[in-house]
Amino acid sequence: MFNQKEYSKKYYLKNKERIKHKSHQNYIKNKDKINLRIKKWRKSLHGKTIRLSKKFNISYKKAKRLLKIKYCEICGDNFAIATDHDHKTGKIRGRLCYRCNRAMGAFQDSIKILSKAIKYLKRRRK
Repeated sequence: MFNQKEYSKKYYLKNKERIKHKSHQNYIKNKDKINLRIKKWRKSLHGKTIRLSKKFNISYKKAKRLLKIKYCEICGDNFAIATDHDHKTGKIRGRLCYRCNRAMGAFQDSIKILSKAIKYLKRRRK
């Protein structure tokens, strides 16, 4: 029985250099069109979902659910929403705006340091 996948793999391995050269020539010829298509795909929900799922090794469904969160989970702002994650474990914590995400990093993701900052602010308000 004919196996298309196996045949394609063998064909590619046999003609690898020629295929790469032809692909490169096509890219040079259509560079602007190809780059525009890639840019458009990256901005699409589907493109963002796939990139997020690969980056954090999560399911497509979970990535899509995360991307539906349009407001910061701390301040409620919708400016430059990013996916917040623990740098030690790589696990996603939620979606934060640029400022809150930077603040979390500045406080080294430490509850102890954040508590001290809150106490500091409360003392200085009086």
